[in-house]
Amino acid sequence: MTTNVDGLFLKAKFPKDNVHEAHGSIHKLQCNIPCRRKAWEIDALTVEIDYATMNAFDPLPLCPRCGAISRPNICMFGDTDESYVWEEAQASAKNFRDWRDRNKNKKILMLEIGVGVDGLKRHAKQYLNEFSDVTLIRINPEYDILYNEYTIHVQTSCRDFFNELR
Repeated sequence: MTTNVDGLFLKAKFPKDNVHEAHGSIHKLQCNIPCRRKAWEIDALTVEIDYATMNAFDPLPLCPRCGAISRPNICMFGDTDESYVWEEAQASAKNFRDWRDRNKNKKILMLEIGVGVDGLKRHAKQYLNEFSDVTLIRINPEYDILYNEYTIHVQTSCRDFFNELR
C-alpha cells in the first residue's frame, strides 16, 4: 500500500495486483466534472506551465467522452467523493484488504517511510493492531510517541537514511 501517486512501485516491476495506490496515480486521467466514474491510463502528459502565475497553457488534456478538461486521477486536498473518481482504486483496495485478512497471523514487517500526515499515521496504527505479529520500522525525523512498542524508530530523514545504506 502506498500513498505515493508516482507509479514507482509499478515501474520497479512490482506486480500490479500487489500494489494498492491509495491516492490514485498520475498515470491516469479522469474528467474534471466528472461526467462518468471512470479514469483512463496515459503514457505521458506534457502540459506547459507559466511558473510565475502557475497557469497552464493550452492544449490541456480533455475528456474523450464529454470534452471537459481532464485532471490526474489522484485524491487531492479538497476533493470529495463526487470530484475524485475513487472507484478506480477499488480493485486494488480489495486486494489489499484480502491480503491483510490472509496474513493476520503471519509475521509482518511494515515500513513507514517519511509519513507526516495524521490520517496516514492512523492507518499504520490500525495495521499494527490488525496483525498478531507485526513490527513497524518508521523512518522519520519526527518521533511519534503514539506508536506502540512494536515500532523501531529511525529518527532521521529518508534521504540521510538511504544515503547511509550505500
